[in-house]
Amino acid sequence: MREMSELIYETCKTYLVTQGKFIMVLWAFIAVIIALYFGWLAPVGGDHSLKNIATTLPIILGFSLVGIAGSYGVAWFGIRVNTFATHALHSRD
Repeated sequence: MREMSELIYETCKTYLVTQGKFIMVLWAFIAVIIALYFGWLAPVGGDHSLKNIATTLPIILGFSLVGIAGSYGVAWFGIRVNTFATHALHSRD
């Protein structure tokens, strides 16, 4: 049963890596939109001061990456815990 658990883990890992690459490409497009919105359409601070934009825009983009990384980490943890739980459950049989 251990082999089956590891096969499931490797399959999920491959899927998660592929999904992570896709999310990073998607984030690049979204980052451009965020930059346009907060930098030009609705400038942070209400004016077109480059100082406000140059300090807050990287913070906004950085925290969007932190949120994505947190979700990605939870997914990694979930597939590993699920693999161990499945193995533990079936090894009692």
